[in-house]
Amino acid sequence: SHFDEDIRALENRIQGALSLLERQTYVQRNDNVYEYLTEEEHDVEVEIINTIVDKEEILKFLEDVFFAEIIRDNKIRYEGNLQDYPFAKMIDEKLRGKDRELIIDFITPFSDFNNNLTVLKSHAMGKPVLTVVLPPDPKFHQDVLINKKTEKYIKQNHGSQASETKNLILNNKSYSNQERKKAISNRAQQLVGQS
Repeated sequence: SHFDEDIRALENRIQGALSLLERQTYVQRNDNVYEYLTEEEHDVEVEIINTIVDKEEILKFLEDVFFAEIIRDNKIRYEGNLQDYPFAKMIDEKLRGKDRELIIDFITPFSDFNNNLTVLKSHAMGKPVLTVVLPPDPKFHQDVLINKKTEKYIKQNHGSQASETKNLILNNKSYSNQERKKAISNRAQQLVGQS
């Protein structure tokens, strides 16, 4: 409104307004791009938000992101003897697969203890575990949830029973969700770097 306006305060007001519109499902966010929704898209978005995903689905998704896309190996090489040692995979202190002598545990923003390093240290004390504590990140948390909800909703509703318009909306949601997954993987790499 004027040239000497505080840019940071203006950005915060705009971000607050966009967040409100997103919560009320008038716009959808794909990474940093916001789009207005049609009435049909709004209805689908409300149904997606109300889709329930269980903790196991989220843990499986995070396991794929951290262990299949970031670490990509299931052994640690000890350079002292050039020997490879397999490790157990954990997400938020939950074992994912086979138990091993060595453990890598990613503590994500979904963990109850993400902000409590004292508790995490006491849980890992005396164990051969590398605990990677990711910094709290509400956007990462929200994107993972909406990714899993969208994926589940599309599986449940796509097909011959849906109208042509709804199938088109679901196809667009599927594409947007693939882009969101790429953004989640990129953000996960950044969070691991900050942990």
